[in-house]
Amino acid sequence: MHNYYPILWVGAIIGVISTLLIVAAFVVKDGEKETGFERNMKDSEIMQRLMDYAKPFYRQLCAQLRVCSQAGGIPVYPRFSQPDNSESWDDAGNGI
Repeated sequence: MHNYYPILWVGAIIGVISTLLIVAAFVVKDGEKETGFERNMKDSEIMQRLMDYAKPFYRQLCAQLRVCSQAGGIPVYPRFSQPDNSESWDDAGNGI
């Protein structure tokens, strides 16, 4: 039984944190009703306003996404200068 104590502790900690977050979410939700916070805009209108704000930064955003994807190893544009090694398997099935 002593071998299971670490995983039980981790589970207990996760459970306590989850419970606290759920309680906090209900407290904030109740607080919104009391203060009169009520959103009367459609989601599409909010997204349209955000897109209008982001339009001047479109090129910077595209460049940033490309740099981040290249750094993460996800090629956005294929690099034709690299050789294609997809068929470089020898008879033994080892990649060379």
